[in-house]
Formats: sequence, structure tokens, C-alpha cells
Amino acid sequence: MNIFKILIPCFLSFFLLQGFSSSKIYHHYRIIDGDTIEREGIKYRLHGIDAPEKKQTCKDKSNKEWQCGEQSKELLIRLHGSVGFYCDERNKDRYKRIIAQCFYKDQQSGNMKDVNAELVRNGLALAYRRYSKDYIEAEEYAHQNKLGIWQGVFDKPWEWRRKKK
Repeated sequence: MNIFKILIPCFLSFFLLQGFSSSKIYHHYRIIDGDTIEREGIKYRLHGIDAPEKKQTCKDKSNKEWQCGEQSKELLIRLHGSVGFYCDERNKDRYKRIIAQCFYKDQQSGNMKDVNAELVRNGLALAYRRYSKDYIEAEEYAHQNKLGIWQGVFDKPWEWRRKKK
């Protein structure tokens, strides 16, 4: 009997601590555009990717213009869903935004999935090779399968911004 008084609290403590250390806290963010989110007045820039700007348009295979910047934002909103994101903060950029790799909970599997990779893999963001090589494979997949911006003609977001200045 006395051994149970010792072992049960030990086991409970172990399992409770395991649950706390491995659990991720998901937060709700305001989606600003395809690669920028905000929470409690703090802006986050998604690590390693560059999405078309909100007002940016692209052309599809029929040379018809479409709102690629808005589509990128829409996908980010869908991934955010009602659960939100878990974001792993990396550093800050020159605009004092937090650079983060974010994750969402997949509704079908319940697994955590990389938000940044999902945007690139769907052709609604590019691997921002100037800052990271993390999403090159996802970009190659979207390019080969003509997904999102890869279905036609587009300006790379950093080139589009430069033209608008």
C-alpha cells in the first residue's frame, strides 16, 4: 500500500510534466497579408517566404489577371481557421517585426503542419532564398505542378515592391 502512495504521485507528475513540455499553445492572429500576421499589436513576418502583396496581380495560363496577393492572404486565413497558429520566433527584421516559423493544426490528421511551407507548396508564396533555403523544395513542387502563381506570369514580390516605389 505504501508503495502506491509513492509511485502514483511520481507517475502523475511525470505524465503531467510530459504533457506540458510537449504541448504547443496556438494563438489567434490578425492576417495582414500572405506573409504577415499580427497579435496584440506585434507584427510577425513568416520566415523564409515572400508572398505577393495584397494589391499585386498575376496572370493565369490564359493571360487573365487574377488577385494573387489576395489569394495568398485567403489561404493564410483558411490555414489559421478557428484554432490559430503556433509560432516559433526566430529573430527580428529591420522593421522590428518578429520573424517566425508558424504551424497550424491539420483538421484531418490533427498533426502540426508548417504554414510557411504550405503557402509556398500551393504556389502562393516564394521561397525567400535571400534569407533562407528552407522552402526551395516546396517551391519546386509548386513550379513543376503549375500551382498558384506558377500557372502563368507574375512578378516576384520583391520585384513588384521595387517597381511600386
